Amino acid sequence: MQKALTVRPAHTKASGMKITVYRRNGPDGYTEPVAFLGDESPPGEGWFVNAKADLSDAEHPPRLLMLGRAFLIYSMYHARDPQYLGYAVENFGAAVKKLGYTLPLKDGEASWLTYGPEGLDPGTPDAYQFMLGQVSEVFGPKAAQEQADELAIKWPSRIVESGGNGRNPSR
Repeated sequence: MQKALTVRPAHTKASGMKITVYRRNGPDGYTEPVAFLGDESPPGEGWFVNAKADLSDAEHPPRLLMLGRAFLIYSMYHARDPQYLGYAVENFGAAVKKLGYTLPLKDGEASWLTYGPEGLDPGTPDAYQFMLGQVSEVFGPKAAQEQADELAIKWPSRIVESGGNGRNPSR
């Protein structure tokens, strides 16, 4: 199976730690992810762990690579579904923002390796748009366009005034 995420060595902004991404089930699906460091967790009920990683102090392999690897392994049973791959990328984005990075990640911090058609299960048009929106938000619009071209999908399929990450098709 082709890996969808590679991360090049980049300077890291925190030493050994645990990072956990939580979500809630909302009326329209999962809510946006919220990342927490250490033993922090969201207040209230109804939250569930959607991704987690325990990162060591080691610089090799690079911390972002280990974070991406841990998040993909955590959700591996869904890694071929475009909707759930979009959630995994969104989780990664929430975590790297919590670590002090800005999105989209810059060249040298991380890169997206595209999936070929054989690398994904069939999905709905909205699932593909959501996945591509997350790739664009985290890795940049060029990465999303390259992924769309590889899958022969028109992206973006909707013209939206405020951009957006594909989460809300009505935007």
